[in-house]
Amino acid sequence: MAKKQKEEIIISNTPLEPTTIGVIETKENGPIFTIIWIIIFIAGIFLLPHISTWIQEGSLPTIKDKPKDPIVNNVDPGKESEEIEYYELKNNLKIKVEEFQFQNFEINENDLKFQILNQGGKTNFFEQNKYFIELYTEEKLLLQRFKVPSEEVITTSNMLFERIQNINETPYYVALVKKEEKDYPPVPLGENVIGNPILTCKKENQTLVYEFQKEEDKTYLFSIKESNTFTESTTSDYVNILEENTLLNGVYNNTNGLKSELVPIRNGFTFTVTIDLKNILSSSLNRYFKNEIYYSKDTEAKTISFELLASGYFCE
Repeated sequence: MAKKQKEEIIISNTPLEPTTIGVIETKENGPIFTIIWIIIFIAGIFLLPHISTWIQEGSLPTIKDKPKDPIVNNVDPGKESEEIEYYELKNNLKIKVEEFQFQNFEINENDLKFQILNQGGKTNFFEQNKYFIELYTEEKLLLQRFKVPSEEVITTSNMLFERIQNINETPYYVALVKKEEKDYPPVPLGENVIGNPILTCKKENQTLVYEFQKEEDKTYLFSIKESNTFTESTTSDYVNILEENTLLNGVYNNTNGLKSELVPIRNGFTFTVTIDLKNILSSSLNRYFKNEIYYSKDTEAKTISFELLASGYFCE
């Protein structure tokens, strides 16, 4: 048998060199990818509080966009439109609010009548809660708004409101809506001769001038000027009204925080009183000026404008 020859093992001292097995083609990340990563990073920083809330509460918070104009397209300020309940105006219509019932609705070209029945509620409920009667067309477009007076309803109160004469459409629906002052829209103001913001509201023979002081983006009431004009031809019981205002003129001019003037005019007189809300005593204010048109010191202009417009006044 032939012997198997041994293979010669050759040892090389040449340094090892890298061997290419294959080539994988790659593209370097361009500027667009860098920008995307920066955007993701910044978004993560801003969303971190929401992510924290989600982790704690188990769900992401709902974010709602508030309308820029509180009364755009007749949407109730502060409420979603679907929350408004529309009632068809009928003779047997009854609307329940807490322990009060609105009933006996009557409407014509000149006025709106209805009745409020207290069925066990607090007599001052409408002083603490502001409700508005709103009239709508069949297409649910707002025609007119009335503020429910802030007067006591002990048992039954009969309400009468004058309708706007230049509205041609007949109301089809009525809504009873509760509103808060934060929902009222802002109002533009004029200026008096010394540069203070003023709001002037008129109704029949009465003119009210509300004077404000401005702080940042809000205005606060500090003075009310009321003027009423009476003539013999248009004022029933003119003689008694003249005597009453003559007496009040003397009382007001001797009361701290009040200043008044009775000026004769042709066939009548104008009686003007200015209320300094900074200096008048609360006892004097409550005694002589109980009507809700006499707002307290620091009331915002938008509150006065919104509520007086809903009480039959024209304000500018």
